[in-house]
Amino acid sequence: MEMTELRTEIDRLDAKITDLVCRRMDLCGRIAGEKQKHHADVLDTGREREILTRVGKLAGEPLDVYLRVLYSVMFDISRSYQTALMGVETELERKIKKAVAETGPCFPRQGTVACPGAQGTCFQAAADRFFSRAEVFYFSNFERVVQAVDQGLCDYGVLPIESGAGASLDSIYDLMHRYGLHIVRSTRLHTSAEGNALPYDLEAPADQARGGVKGGTPFVCIARGLEIYPGSDRVSLMLSLPHTSGALYRMIAQFAALDLNLTKLESRPIAGNDLEYLLYIDLEASVWSDEVVSLLGECSASGRLFNFLGGYREI
Repeated sequence: MEMTELRTEIDRLDAKITDLVCRRMDLCGRIAGEKQKHHADVLDTGREREILTRVGKLAGEPLDVYLRVLYSVMFDISRSYQTALMGVETELERKIKKAVAETGPCFPRQGTVACPGAQGTCFQAAADRFFSRAEVFYFSNFERVVQAVDQGLCDYGVLPIESGAGASLDSIYDLMHRYGLHIVRSTRLHTSAEGNALPYDLEAPADQARGGVKGGTPFVCIARGLEIYPGSDRVSLMLSLPHTSGALYRMIAQFAALDLNLTKLESRPIAGNDLEYLLYIDLEASVWSDEVVSLLGECSASGRLFNFLGGYREI
């Protein structure tokens, strides 16, 4: 068969596949009603495993792997559809909507701000970028900054989010996760714009390297509560995934389905656990989108570690 004939045959099959997928989604919707009636969970891992085994055998080698990937994505879509039909609102969805409704219309111009180091460092420059009239208090290391915000001693804190300013990426995210703090704004400082590299000397733990700010180093403003101001168009997440084939792909596919751009994707193994990886993700996404909030809520209900670090704007 020539190329044109082959493509015509594919078009014919696509029409059939589309019809079958729509019929399958309709059945999934009806099953959602039964699950809701019997208070059953949307996720049924046993059923999904059974289907993957069956379609793999039907396809045979070498197509069994491709069919498993295809059906895994279909499962994600089906669960999203069922969750939407059941009207199940997760705790994270409620938390985000509450923050959007209760956060003020403008980012504050002043406040008490905790910074590492001392006056004249890159951290003060970042605080001045965030606030025009900040009352800055200085602390000897990153954890003490986080503790000052957590204990209410300061309204906000300033931290570097990459290793260019003496921060371990793992340690900063771990501190925010451990104390339950959130990112409310971010910025980048460049040596060409801010003058020379600004050194500082901290009584920091051994895993926090000392040094000066490098060009384009990102800093975040953190707060104890979840504050989401108008204009926020970024989302930061910290989550774990099983160390299994296709797990990362399926997670990214969910964001891609909403046309969300990933601006950061970094991972590291979880100490003492060879079966899961910890991921740090930044998205260009707005929580004013119901679809985005619904997806985040669905991800948070996966049963694995999922931390919504914040919805914010970079200035």
